[in-house]
Amino acid sequence: MWEWIGSRFDAAREAQFHAAWQLTQLPQSKMRIVAVMLLRDARESRAMPTLHPIEWRLDGFALVRSVTLPKGSRYEIRKSWKGRVTP
Repeated sequence: MWEWIGSRFDAAREAQFHAAWQLTQLPQSKMRIVAVMLLRDARESRAMPTLHPIEWRLDGFALVRSVTLPKGSRYEIRKSWKGRVTP
């Protein structure tokens, strides 16, 4: 049902990640997908701080809604976009 929307690494980088993960001695079931939360309980602010640009290289991204239920959270992809190549 879900299509992978996380980072994609080449084989060497993926091997480095798994080697580093093994050093944590945590079970693989504890691995998580990295996510960036832009807003949570957002309210109007008095002033917006200066934000410096962040260069992200990606194939695409998605707007995901988190729905909290008694038996756990459910995530709904609201919209997704393909990345674009920049020079």
